[in-house]
Amino acid sequence: MTPNPLKTALVLLPDPVRRIALCAVLRKSGYARVLEADTATEAITTLGAERVNLVLTVWEVADAEGPALLAALRDRGVNRNLPVVVLDTGLPQRSVVMAIKAGAAGKLALPTNPKALEEVLTRHRDGRTAPESIPAPLAKRRSQ
Repeated sequence: MTPNPLKTALVLLPDPVRRIALCAVLRKSGYARVLEADTATEAITTLGAERVNLVLTVWEVADAEGPALLAALRDRGVNRNLPVVVLDTGLPQRSVVMAIKAGAAGKLALPTNPKALEEVLTRHRDGRTAPESIPAPLAKRRSQ
């Protein structure tokens, strides 16, 4: 895929091995620039200095977690509607639901591939949450 010079992603992932692998997937998916952070503080600083189209993050990092992390990433006006995809490294069901309710664009299991990434982003662009993003018993309750 030819890189789109307007597409920039930020990966917030403390594990350097997984971060490098995910950055490679993003580049294969057409992201011209892939920025990296291993703490929330570093990610927030990057978001203040760079125009980013997508953030991929784990649900908890050393200096922030859960809904507070998502809110901090979207604190600035330009980032208010920034799609944030939560990386699933074995999250409990309640954390996945909490992430979706907090406004995450979806979840993406690690390791991943370009096709899985594009499916999550397509669902987000279409304004729908992926059924697999919400555990089945909770998805039924949400739709009622």
